[in-house]
Amino acid sequence: MGLALSMLAVTACTPEPSSTEPETPAPASVPTPVPAADYWVGALDVPGGDAIEWGIALEADPETPDGRIAVLWIPAQNVFGHKLGPVEVDADGQLNASWPMIAASWVLIPGSSPACTFIQGGIPVPCRVETVEADEFSTRIAPTRPQTPKPPFPYTSEDVRFANAAAEGVELAGTLTIPAGPGPHPAVALLSGSGLQDRDESLAGHKPFWVLADHLSREGIAVLRYDDRSFGASTGDASTATMEDFASDAVAALDYLATRPEIDAAHRGLIGHSEGGTVAPMVAAEHPEDVAFAVLLAGTGVPGSEIIPHQQARLLEASGGDAEASAKQRATFESICRAVLDNPPEQVEAALNELVGSWYEGMSASERQTNGTLEQLSAVIVPFFSNPWMRHFLSWDPAPKVAHP
Repeated sequence: MGLALSMLAVTACTPEPSSTEPETPAPASVPTPVPAADYWVGALDVPGGDAIEWGIALEADPETPDGRIAVLWIPAQNVFGHKLGPVEVDADGQLNASWPMIAASWVLIPGSSPACTFIQGGIPVPCRVETVEADEFSTRIAPTRPQTPKPPFPYTSEDVRFANAAAEGVELAGTLTIPAGPGPHPAVALLSGSGLQDRDESLAGHKPFWVLADHLSREGIAVLRYDDRSFGASTGDASTATMEDFASDAVAALDYLATRPEIDAAHRGLIGHSEGGTVAPMVAAEHPEDVAFAVLLAGTGVPGSEIIPHQQARLLEASGGDAEASAKQRATFESICRAVLDNPPEQVEAALNELVGSWYEGMSASERQTNGTLEQLSAVIVPFFSNPWMRHFLSWDPAPKVAHP
């Protein structure tokens, strides 16, 4: 009953990478220069799997208590430049960088022979680590991408902020690119995929939304791309947000475009990728007067409770699993979806813990080696599938909105 889940991440229904978080459209493949000891490159031996290489840079951040923030790279899992949060330093000088989303943290011990411990779900695992210079860190961890747009640009690029009047505390920060010429110009807002994304939808060092905005603005279309609420330079609380909340943010983006004299308000549209390709029809169906067109890139057409089991089975097949293993994988995730949807929200965590426990009892020794301990397995699955976004995604049927005239 292998779950195809690593200790560090769960493969979600749409791209789930962490993202770099620039407040301006300048590329940020190399961290802010700080002393060499603030660049750490390590490897973690996952039970039953290959070693996972990771890098942590401690970037200067005067607004945090220690004046630094930990930024994480895990190239094998498409995590590039994900901000973990403030660095905690104990009395012995040990550094603690935590990743609450997956209940994980790194304890980094400076010195002539640096050491580290990776902890997830309360389970410590020793890991190898070394400190490196900035250039070596960039070469090993943060790859360059030649397609990233480079100046000079034949359009204006402006950092903007706009509030979502329907959501208290949500102010979205983004970049508006405005074509050359008199205007007014048609305009589009870009809606990102699942997981908190920056305005460029940064993934594995790629910046697809920046590439798309660059092309469209060169062709005469204004483009607004923005950091998701609570991510990057945007404010708000995304911990309980669902796709309907992100649809509300998209409406705020359209409203903002209508305030700009350079924009043709009658020709505003949406381009949504992955989750954004599901959010865009939600907005278009409810606000037809504001959405002149919508482009859906890899959006969904069936409920998430059908997508996730199918996707996980196909992922296992793509990694070499046979038909029997694929069928087990599908059945496993179907049972997860049922546990989420068949229980009231306050009982979902208990139901998932019971489910994971029953699986673990039936696992062979090799399957347990692949999936880790029961505590590690629960620490990955339970928080991921019990959050409000996932419950909404599993139950939401996008077909009626997509079919809306």
